[in-house]
Amino acid sequence: MPKTDTPFLLIFQKNTELFTDLAEIQTDLPYRLHSEEFKELKRTADGCFDCDEAKIAYITEFQAQKEDTIYERLEIERIQYSLNHRDKEVHSILIFLKRSHDPKTEPWSTLASHGNPYFKVIYLEEALERSAETNPDHPLVQVFKPCFIKDDAQLIQEVPLIHQKLRNYDSPGRDVLLRVFEFWVLDRFKELNRERLQDMLGILENVEKSVAYQEILQEGFEKGIKKGIEEGIERGIERGIERGIERGIERGIGRGIEKGIKKGREEGFEKGRKENFKKTVAAFQQLLDQGKITAAEFEEMKSRF
Repeated sequence: MPKTDTPFLLIFQKNTELFTDLAEIQTDLPYRLHSEEFKELKRTADGCFDCDEAKIAYITEFQAQKEDTIYERLEIERIQYSLNHRDKEVHSILIFLKRSHDPKTEPWSTLASHGNPYFKVIYLEEALERSAETNPDHPLVQVFKPCFIKDDAQLIQEVPLIHQKLRNYDSPGRDVLLRVFEFWVLDRFKELNRERLQDMLGILENVEKSVAYQEILQEGFEKGIKKGIEEGIERGIERGIERGIERGIERGIGRGIEKGIKKGREEGFEKGRKENFKKTVAAFQQLLDQGKITAAEFEEMKSRF
């Protein structure tokens, strides 16, 4: 089972006619599958199917496992690509290895199921089953068999014939199909010795040293690191926010206490001053009532407070 989208990208980058066939895109234009960096999003979309002459561009994602946010991510990339290429009409194509990998996120899932031309969902396993009915030797049908044939004994038996059919495929991208197929076979049958694999594939012992094999390993490794870094950053940000909130609360409480004490002192002083003023005025009033001070003296004494 593919663990990354790297094999998919290699296949369709070197065999664009297979991608247009799978996605049912009618065109004679020199489309190519390439990556596009979105600086605004700080991410890169690997599946941009476009060419300068085309009026329609396609943003594609390949999914070999379930991911709950894949629909949203694809739509964000489609919108950003459209903003960066205002002269293009941009469509979305989401390719799942199996139907079970589809999270069926609304409203996009419903739009795709109703044949919306702007959003297409393809279940590769089912699409290749239909292709096999009319063209059992189709290169995509053959190259993906290690992903779909569950029985190990059956696959081991079919590997030499599949390998030969791919070798007979007349296309500049044939070697990539062979290397990806070999990679999947070697990855699935790790426990088999090299002699058995040699007999099964009928290939040289340096398959593992091939450029395509190393690209799959390296890109998968790099994407694993990148994903790990991104998840680490996200967790770091979340923890940073939590700690920031905690510290903010602590500081807020501290500052609140300080301000409360200061405010209390000020209010206490003011209240004390007013109470003292009242008592003093009352004492002066008593002296005035007893005739011990004159009214003029009373007013003068009040003014001092």
